[in-house]
Amino acid sequence: MQAPEPSPLKQSLQETHLLLADQPGLGLLLVIFLLGMLLYRMVSRARRLPLAQARQAQHEALLTLNHINSLTTRNIDDRLTEALSLGRQYLQLDNGIISSVHGQDYRVISHVSSATPIARGESFPLGETYCSITLKNGGVTAISHMAASEYTGHPCYKGFALESYIGVPLKVGGRPYGTLAFFSQQRRKKPFSAQDREFVVLMANWVSSSIELKLADEKELQSNAKLEKLTNHVPGMVYQYVRDQDGKGFFPYVSAVVRDIYSEIPDNLRFSDQPVIRNIHPADLEKVLSSISESGETLTPWRCEYRYFHARKGLIWLEGHANPERLHNGSVLWHGVITDISSRKRMELNLQGEKTRLQSIIDSTAIGTWEWNIATGIAIFNARWAAMIGYTLEELAPTTLPNWLSLIHPDDRRACESAMNDHVKGLTQRFDFRYRIRHKSGHWLWVHDRGQVMSWSDTGKPLLMFGTHADITHSVETQEALAESDSRFRSILSSLPGTVYRCRHDDRRTIHYVSERISDLTGYTAEELLEEKNASLDALILPEDLPQLNGISDALSSKRPYEIFYRLRHKDGSTVWIQDKGSLSYDSKRRTQWLDGFMWDITDRKILTEQLAESEQRFEGAFETAPQGMAIIRHDGRWLDMNTALCTMLGYDRADLMGGHHRDLTHPEDRDAERTQIEALLAGHTSAFQIKKRMLHKRGHEIWVLESVSLVYDANDKPSYKIAIFQDISEEMRTDILKRNFVSTVSHELRTPLTAIFGSLGLVTKGALGELSPQIQKILTIAYNNAERLITLINDLLDMEKLISGNVDINISNVDGPHALQEAMEANASYGEQYGVQFVLGSVTPLTLLADKSKLHQVLANLLSNAAKFSRAGGSVTLSLARDGDTAVIAIADTGEGIPTAFHHKVFEKFSQADSSDIKKKGGTGLGLAISRELVDKMQGRIWFESMVDQGSTFYVALPLAEQQGEATS
Repeated sequence: MQAPEPSPLKQSLQETHLLLADQPGLGLLLVIFLLGMLLYRMVSRARRLPLAQARQAQHEALLTLNHINSLTTRNIDDRLTEALSLGRQYLQLDNGIISSVHGQDYRVISHVSSATPIARGESFPLGETYCSITLKNGGVTAISHMAASEYTGHPCYKGFALESYIGVPLKVGGRPYGTLAFFSQQRRKKPFSAQDREFVVLMANWVSSSIELKLADEKELQSNAKLEKLTNHVPGMVYQYVRDQDGKGFFPYVSAVVRDIYSEIPDNLRFSDQPVIRNIHPADLEKVLSSISESGETLTPWRCEYRYFHARKGLIWLEGHANPERLHNGSVLWHGVITDISSRKRMELNLQGEKTRLQSIIDSTAIGTWEWNIATGIAIFNARWAAMIGYTLEELAPTTLPNWLSLIHPDDRRACESAMNDHVKGLTQRFDFRYRIRHKSGHWLWVHDRGQVMSWSDTGKPLLMFGTHADITHSVETQEALAESDSRFRSILSSLPGTVYRCRHDDRRTIHYVSERISDLTGYTAEELLEEKNASLDALILPEDLPQLNGISDALSSKRPYEIFYRLRHKDGSTVWIQDKGSLSYDSKRRTQWLDGFMWDITDRKILTEQLAESEQRFEGAFETAPQGMAIIRHDGRWLDMNTALCTMLGYDRADLMGGHHRDLTHPEDRDAERTQIEALLAGHTSAFQIKKRMLHKRGHEIWVLESVSLVYDANDKPSYKIAIFQDISEEMRTDILKRNFVSTVSHELRTPLTAIFGSLGLVTKGALGELSPQIQKILTIAYNNAERLITLINDLLDMEKLISGNVDINISNVDGPHALQEAMEANASYGEQYGVQFVLGSVTPLTLLADKSKLHQVLANLLSNAAKFSRAGGSVTLSLARDGDTAVIAIADTGEGIPTAFHHKVFEKFSQADSSDIKKKGGTGLGLAISRELVDKMQGRIWFESMVDQGSTFYVALPLAEQQGEATS
């Protein structure tokens, strides 16, 4: 079996025994002294233990909100009443109320009560209700005991003595509307929790949406009723017509006269204008469409006459008047009237001849016409053709084919001429070409030319060709803009961290569209999925996760967006966790058709969630089974939870401590010191602290503990709670007291007589009593040297005790660095001479240090004496001073034998020297470096060393620079 490791106490005694082997008369005394020289430290990490009660409350809140959200009562008022009842039951309050507020008028929208409800529509002065407090606060107001709150003087409390209240403002359409509140005359047994507040906020969102829907329905009914009354007296069909940016049109509203005008019913036109468009006379169709386009582009009134094939009347003439306006989404909305002008047009047409009728049709098209005599090359254009490109017909003369071609953009000219020649040769049925033509002002127009050979010679040669010339610049620009918009849209989709999709609302979610990022989730490209006929989104889901799709039906049944979670099988065989959000859209006949949604990869989040749950489970076990006392304490000092070890340490049951204040168990004399540390922690000056203090046991006695405290922040970076670890150090403190008493005894009882003995031996050895024999001189010299070493040891022990107990006064001031080094060299020169070592100055930067001058001299004396003792005779010790950022670094380098690597970690420990044989040869207590480290720490500095065997050692001391110097040299 392996021997057990020696205890720290036993190990310390063994080391002390070795150290004092050659210290006559001190062994037993210092062994007793070292019994109290051990300190223990422990810092652990912990995390908050979720409370079972919080999880249960959250579960109940979610169930209630789900029940509210799934209410199916058709009447919105009844749904609000049912929701209030569910909310009142969840919060365990007697009343629930929804109100609207206008100025100082508080009006009841809905109210439920376990006693007598308030009638809907009843009003009160706002100032006499608690809701005035809620509206003033602008957020959730929750008061569980009104008598103990600042609102005891409120009129509502005086009039109704309502003790518990929770309320939140309502917003409808983005504007303040009223309040949602719950209240009782009895005080609430438990304060309202964060879960209760969140429940009320979520329910308020549902109530606001329901009220907004109710107001919209009422407004629509009123508007429709008024409109119908007005349109019944208008001679014609009153309508609204919308054309979106894609050129698609529909009629949001048509009056009942539509049956007489278009022989259609309103529902057939609500989502598409095609039932009308397809019955417009083909000869008038382009005129109608172009005039609508022109009106929409210029936002000028639309007026048009056109022929229409009526189901009962046959071909009729209609006249339309409308005023356009542009909507926020880029679409155009016309408000107008269409009347039947068949009788008037028949009279006009009977008075006109064939030529007039033809010219009227040409003029109404607002397009250019041309005629080309192929044999002569002469072209005849109408005035509209010339005006379209900014000319008069006279300016274009002679109008020949070459002159026309010269106006065409060079990049389009050859292709246009080729298309014309192909038709003239009979290779194509008609000439149809789009190209750019130069305007007189210098810019380019896009035109659409259509033409056809209408006359042929007896030999079959083409003679005359007629055609039209339409300006399509806006249409081309619109198409280019649409293409650019589509490119931007696809670019946006490609940058999203997920996939946009559209699928059919069927039992398979058949894919209609999916963005390119689908490959990130599945390994399949969008093209691969869409190439497959009837490709299904659900086919990619793991079979065991298919029941999650029931969440879509549940959400759609309550007319809300859905959100579901499931796993996909990647093309490479791996599994991907998906979060999927979407909503339902409808076709032109208001039938459910599309599911539009967005899904993204949450695999990493799922893994982190599982790891967090596992970590919390491990923390729960570690927290309860830890041998030290552990506790979770609110930032205001009240106990949240504690483990069994702490309860046992203090003699209390967990129930006795829960909800109490941590301060109450701290000894009154230690509370101020602890409060100072806590205030610094909460202010962010420190991240953690340790303090030794006394705590009060249930039986009345005191317990010394080492308390280690750290702070945990919430998601908003605000203090949430503290983690505290308590270690019982009562025995250690009792030993420490014994040790201090012992040191005091050494100070008063040993140092004075030793000083006298040392002085007397000094006089004798120096011949004060006459010449001594060599043998006696040798013995007395040994006694003199040992007395000197004993006094040095006692002084070092006393210095160390003062440092550890905090009884050393540190007076920080500005210290001239080079001067301090020079003084240290001069004061310790004789010590260097004793060992044959010379102290020299190296590179010294003029710097002013922040330090205690006397303590700095003590540190330098320890380091110089240490360097001299362990340097070779004839060697040197170099002192230097340099700046490193905001600190000054003193370096003391020797040319000695160096420090063995295995001993590096013990250099600054008490009673430590690298080679025990050196104790006899060099002397010393082994406390110099330990004392130096303590002094440097108390001066807010740092000490360290670098050493290599046989190459010497360099000790460094870093201390802060004086502020004025830092500013001057920065």
